[in-house]
Amino acid sequence: VVWMAYGLRLISSTLLQVGPELEEAARSTGASRGQITRHVTVPLSRYGLIGSWLLMFLIFEREYSTGVYLLSPGTETIGSMLVSLWAAGAIDIVAALSFINILLVVIGLGIALRFGVKLHD
Repeated sequence: VVWMAYGLRLISSTLLQVGPELEEAARSTGASRGQITRHVTVPLSRYGLIGSWLLMFLIFEREYSTGVYLLSPGTETIGSMLVSLWAAGAIDIVAALSFINILLVVIGLGIALRFGVKLHD
């Protein structure tokens, strides 16, 4: 919910590139709203949606403050666990969780680069 506005901004720029004429043409041939979405909108905006999702994943992955503020027993995230374990002095577990966190970010970045997200213009 915290980053929802940013995610909607990324996705809206992708969806605005799909011309409304294409959806109107599909509607005039008798396609339902679900068919229009499945056969027209999603295929044309596939890479933008995947890129937006991956960028949001990378932002969520490094977001610690929200997880720490909403921390409750049994619902810990990696970020909140890192903070609480660091405060408790469990440096070895913090190092292992940090490695897992870095690995998740690298995998997410690799998938983003594979689908054409550019780091520099």
